[in-house]
Amino acid sequence: MSELLQISKKANVKKIIVMGSQSEYGQFVGKISENHLANPTNAYAAIKLASLELIKNFSIINNI
Repeated sequence: MSELLQISKKANVKKIIVMGSQSEYGQFVGKISENHLANPTNAYAAIKLASLELIKNFSIINNI
């Protein structure tokens, strides 16, 4: 992921689109939005959430 982000920076990418999943929010019945608090309940969900935060921070720092 780090290499991909660095290449994006060098190529002056303006937007990065990241796909999330329900797993980041834990067990949930009904509709859910991105504003719902994250509640990862397994390793996959925790890693997915951590990766999203890394990408968000990289994008903020590098104006992407």
